[in-house]
Amino acid sequence: MEDSNNSDIYDALVKISQGREISNWELQRMDDVVESVRFNSSSPGKSMVKLRFSDYEDYWKLFDLNEDDIWFANAIYSNYDTIEFESEDWSNDDWKQGYLIREFNGENIEKLKEILMIIGPKYAKLGNDEDFEKAAELLNGLFERQADEMKWAYMAERNRCKERGAMQMIESETCNAFQNYGIFSLGRCFYSYVTTVSVLLSLYKMYGNPSMTVYEVLEKVGEDKSIGGQWYEYMYEQDCIDYDGESFNREVAWELERIMTKIEEDYDIEGANEFYSKATKILQDYEIGKWHRTPKDKTLAFMINDIKPKENKIIVSVQKQNIGANIEKRSYDIDSFNTLLYQPELFEHKKFGGWK
Repeated sequence: MEDSNNSDIYDALVKISQGREISNWELQRMDDVVESVRFNSSSPGKSMVKLRFSDYEDYWKLFDLNEDDIWFANAIYSNYDTIEFESEDWSNDDWKQGYLIREFNGENIEKLKEILMIIGPKYAKLGNDEDFEKAAELLNGLFERQADEMKWAYMAERNRCKERGAMQMIESETCNAFQNYGIFSLGRCFYSYVTTVSVLLSLYKMYGNPSMTVYEVLEKVGEDKSIGGQWYEYMYEQDCIDYDGESFNREVAWELERIMTKIEEDYDIEGANEFYSKATKILQDYEIGKWHRTPKDKTLAFMINDIKPKENKIIVSVQKQNIGANIEKRSYDIDSFNTLLYQPELFEHKKFGGWK
């Protein structure tokens, strides 16, 4: 005799275990989580029960998750909402410090060096942190739109990879949470699961309450699992999974090409490259930013401050005897710079001071 305190779905599962086949339509009316039962006439207790949740949130609510975690999970899997793990401010900061440029692949680094040869040769080696910071500063100042596009591409990829990381975290904690109880995902987390009549009846027996729906039984299991979540609380510490550097670098390549096109419109590229080629040979012997002695006159010291291909000038600081003498800045073309190196006496009649 059926107990009037029992839920309809519990009594139905008992009947199926005893060998009675019940239509899926009837079962769905009793409990909307139960989608269907594949009756096993030879072993009724092993009849397969397919469970389906109306939406992901219904599944997550089976566990001890707070409202913020539920919101976070919904936003991660939503086709409409997005979570900004990394903001525009962070992207700008990474750009200013040169970190973002370090994400460029080898090909794009070489393109950037070509650009820097024209707009900032002093930093074209990209050999230290200052070079990367100055390169970022130059691009931001001269080609703001293209720099912004690269920053946006970086931020977008970082957000996407962190979204994948969040999905992996949520799925690892909840997707197969009932597996040890004999309830298995059918390949679509949070939506479709399969178990048997006997498993469900054993869970009812475990909790001693046949008045519950199947969903309420699963809630009891979920509470015992002690899945605390804390996803929202630590969202800004989210791991980045499978960062798509190739996609980011494709965007970078396009923007660097646009920059090169703009440079070609404003600069004598052929002349600038010819100048830089000659200047590069000089830089092999005389590093920018360091003091050197001229080969002909060891009492004359100089330091190359910058190279300006657009003006075909080398900017130099010069000091006589290096003790007590004034440091004067001068600008030379290639020929006059070589004269400074090997015939400095030709400049002795000139008074240092100002730009020449």
